[in-house]
Amino acid sequence: MNSNDKIEQYLLLAKGLRGLALGDLITKATAEPGLFTFGELLMLPQVQQLGDGEHAAALSLLQLFAYGTLADYQASSSKYGSLSDPQKRKLQILTVASLAVSRRTLPYADLQRELGIDTVRQLEDLLITDCIYGGVVRGRLDQRARCFHVEDAMMRDVQPENLNTIVLSLSDWLSNARRVLNGIDAQLETVVASTAAIEKHRAALDAAVELGRVDMRSIIENRAAQEGTAMAMDEGDMVSMLQGFTEGEGRGAGPRNTKRRR
Repeated sequence: MNSNDKIEQYLLLAKGLRGLALGDLITKATAEPGLFTFGELLMLPQVQQLGDGEHAAALSLLQLFAYGTLADYQASSSKYGSLSDPQKRKLQILTVASLAVSRRTLPYADLQRELGIDTVRQLEDLLITDCIYGGVVRGRLDQRARCFHVEDAMMRDVQPENLNTIVLSLSDWLSNARRVLNGIDAQLETVVASTAAIEKHRAALDAAVELGRVDMRSIIENRAAQEGTAMAMDEGDMVSMLQGFTEGEGRGAGPRNTKRRR
C-alpha cells in the first residue's frame, strides 16, 4: 500500500472517531511505516478540536510529524509525550527530508547532531535503508568527504502561516520564467528574420546565375551561327568557346576558327 492509500485509510477511520480513540489513531499514524505526510489528517475538524481538551498532546504530536523535526521534539518533549522507537525513527527520517530541502550537501557531523545518532554506520544505515529506499530523498553518500550529496527530496506538509511566502516565491519564479520565455521568443524572431533574409539573398543569386547562363547561351549561339558552327553542343562546349573568344579579343587577335575539320 502506497502513502496515498495509507493516508486515505486513516482519513476514513478518523471521521468516525473522537477524543481518546482519535488520539490513539494519531499515535498509530505517526508510527505507520511509509506514511510521511499528515496535512490532510491534520485539517479534519475533529482533529483540530483535540486542541481544546485533554487530548491536546495528540494534536501537538500530529503537528510535530507534519512540520517539525527531532530538534523540535527535544526542545519541548513534555508537550508531545514520549515517542516509541518507530515514531522516533520516522521523525529522524522527516528531519533528513527537511534538511535536504534547504541544503544540497549534508555533512555527516551535522546529520549526527540533528538526528541524535552516535556512529557513522548507524547514520548511513538510516540514509540508505529508510531515506533513499523509502523514497524520501535521492542522493549519494560520500564516505571520503563524510557527507551526503542531495539530488532531490520529498516536500513535507506546509504550515498555513508559510503559504503566503510560498505563493510569493512561486510568483517570483513565474515572473522570471516569463522573462526568459520572452527573451527566447525575441531571439527566435531574430533567427527567423535572418533566415528569411538569407533565403531571399540566395534566391536573388540563383536568379542572377540563371540569367547569366541564358545570356551566355545566347551569345555563344549567335557567335556560332555567325561562324557556321553546328548548334548541337552542350553547355560546357559553350563555356569553352566563350572563354576562347574572350582570350582572343584580349590579345588583339581575331576570333579563333572553331570550325571542325572534316
